[in-house]
Amino acid sequence: MGKFSQKNGKFSKKMDNFLNGSELNVFLRNLYPNKTADHVAADTGLNASQVSKWLNGHSSPGYYALARLIYTYGPDLLSVIVPQCDWLNEARMAEEKRCLDEQMSRILAKRAALEGRS
Repeated sequence: MGKFSQKNGKFSKKMDNFLNGSELNVFLRNLYPNKTADHVAADTGLNASQVSKWLNGHSSPGYYALARLIYTYGPDLLSVIVPQCDWLNEARMAEEKRCLDEQMSRILAKRAALEGRS
């Protein structure tokens, strides 16, 4: 085993657990409790039958699929893989704040329209 593998054994084990389904499965099913594979496929552009195979433990995502998942679900998904990473937790919180700001802007615009001040 090379230096990288020895030093990063915990990360490798965590990634294996993630890719082999348990953590990925929980993450995706928490997002979409019903028709999980269909929703994930719609979000990512991946094949629903392939996503279903991951969810059922018959296969795990390859590099391209993992990249699509990370691109789509961002810091929230990455924090499942690397839970104790300060910069990643900061990125996750920044993303959550951004989403809340967008929601607040939409709500304030609706309120202004109801008050006749669009």
